[in-house]
Amino acid sequence: MPRIRRASWLTPLAMMASGVYPVHAQSFSSKPLSQAQLAAVYQPIETVQFSTSLARVNSVEWLVEQLKLADAIGRDDIVEVPLSVCLQLRKGTDCLYYQANMYLKRKQPELATQTFQRLTKQSPNSPQAKDLAAIMALQGDKKGDYQRAKLLAKSGRYEEAIKAYKAIFPNGMPSAALQLEFLQLQSNLDGSWQTVKQGLERLNADYPGVPQFQLALANHIRKENPADPWILDTYKKLALAPVIGSSAATSWLRALDQLPISEQVVQQYAILASYYPSDLEIQRANQGAKERWETEQNLRKDPTYLAKLKGLKLLDEDKTSQAEKQLRYAMTTRPNDPEILGGMGKVYLRKGQQQKALEYFERTQQLDKDPDSASKWATLIETSQYWAYLDQGDALAEKGQFKQAESLYRKAIQSDKTQPYAFTALGRFT
Repeated sequence: MPRIRRASWLTPLAMMASGVYPVHAQSFSSKPLSQAQLAAVYQPIETVQFSTSLARVNSVEWLVEQLKLADAIGRDDIVEVPLSVCLQLRKGTDCLYYQANMYLKRKQPELATQTFQRLTKQSPNSPQAKDLAAIMALQGDKKGDYQRAKLLAKSGRYEEAIKAYKAIFPNGMPSAALQLEFLQLQSNLDGSWQTVKQGLERLNADYPGVPQFQLALANHIRKENPADPWILDTYKKLALAPVIGSSAATSWLRALDQLPISEQVVQQYAILASYYPSDLEIQRANQGAKERWETEQNLRKDPTYLAKLKGLKLLDEDKTSQAEKQLRYAMTTRPNDPEILGGMGKVYLRKGQQQKALEYFERTQQLDKDPDSASKWATLIETSQYWAYLDQGDALAEKGQFKQAESLYRKAIQSDKTQPYAFTALGRFT
């Protein structure tokens, strides 16, 4: 995608309060944020001027905060002025830490080493000294280990990669960039969504307004809720930001593609298309959204289609009996609609009629060509199959046909070894 060019002073950053010191690896925490901190993280993002004017310097702390955020967004051109003033006013650990970081980024390892030596002499046990030692080791004796860890991650061997990262950084990630890298690696593991979300929220709280961190949080939330208003607003604003604009636009497009078509969704496609008039993928998506909405409006003239929408909504609201009536009516003209069939499968699952639910889910799986739905139907088939085996086994056991019942209980165990019920039932025969 083309990159939108904007003046450098439009870099999205939160207004920086004085009195806040840099946050290093030892301060990264898995503890959830307070309500006030969360509210600040999810405020609409702002685009404000990031000034390097010496006239705005009001404290060393203000300078350090500028250094911290400029370093986080990779704006080395902004780092220079506040760094020189900071070093003149106070040769503290914060200033030396960012000076060494700047030298490392500029491929000046000798100057970085000299600054590191000054830092360790001045404050050998400071968090800044420990973090800087870990960062410098990536260009030294830990370089090979780090490259192997990244290769493991790229190869999809996520658990091994996480172990490798933890071995390289036993005290935690020594920079915000590495913390983000580690969280994104962790997000590939099943069951990690909430933990990673909390980590990204803390990163955004510690580094307010950094576009890369805001985008990472929005992308993570999109995995569970592409309709979240905050992420859509964030994509909309970051799509015009320097450096990450095209990445944000791609994420925005992916979120819109996941949403049911509506007038509001069509409007968002149009806004995105206006931002990137020469991007063919975005323009095609915008045109496709218009056509889908026109089709949807025509469909809504059909009462059975409206019954489908109402039935699925009632099902989400756990109004199973009302949902069943609407879905049955919808099926009179749409007998092969996978959404309706899947809805009917859920109705029977809730009613405890497992075999009937299984039949509907299997038909749905055959008819639904959407690859994103495949895992959902496979899980529901597995669940209903498990309970169908149990029901059939119980029915046979009541008739005294214990051998046949035992066979079905064993099939249930093969279907899902995590559930205890088949084991309990089988225990009656051993």
